[in-house]
Amino acid sequence: MENMEFEVLDAFEHTLKSNLLKELPSYELVYREVMCQQGSADFICFPYEKMLGTYDFSRLSSLENGSLVLSLLKYNSGRTKEYLKERTSIADAAFNRVLKELKANNFIVKRKNLYFLSENFVQENDNIWAFEVKATSWKRALLQATMYKAFANYVVAVMPFEEEELLAEKLDLFTEMNVGVLLFDSQSLAFKWLRRPLKDSALSKWQKFFFLGKISGQHFQESLFSMR
Repeated sequence: MENMEFEVLDAFEHTLKSNLLKELPSYELVYREVMCQQGSADFICFPYEKMLGTYDFSRLSSLENGSLVLSLLKYNSGRTKEYLKERTSIADAAFNRVLKELKANNFIVKRKNLYFLSENFVQENDNIWAFEVKATSWKRALLQATMYKAFANYVVAVMPFEEEELLAEKLDLFTEMNVGVLLFDSQSLAFKWLRRPLKDSALSKWQKFFFLGKISGQHFQESLFSMR
């Protein structure tokens, strides 16, 4: 069974990287088995590599603290230090350090004792895709896919053609949660959409920043390794 699961994952990875799925963007980056705040996504995909450059938080001493503070800030509406401290519950020394680091790296600016997102922190249009591949158990597929909505804009449950009749009966539940349903055959690479997902905003700005910072760091390290 385990070998069969790896076979399906390998085949689907090839399909994603080869841009064989219709009505999906061409992905410049495809990551497999990505640990997230909630579970492990089988695949995370980005149409544009440049998106990750915005979220290079590698110079921050704490990715978690940095992304948490950033998630509370806006460009045109300032926040006081007390407001940020109260809502993050970060210890005093770590809190002061992260504010200093964010300011030094031009992620935030301070005006009249208020903190804002810096105009240098230009956020690309979100276009994050998450895929959960399951051989059986539509409930588990739906549950796990729904978790990725915390940071992703599109989530898709991928299951075999043998599950089509059952999935058709449960399609209202996937529609209610805005989770896409894709049938896939690992042997022929055939696929069929039962439901295409609509674009959503990430449910958690903090989890989105944390996730993108993590992936950006991983991508940077991989780029350095490939240049050796």
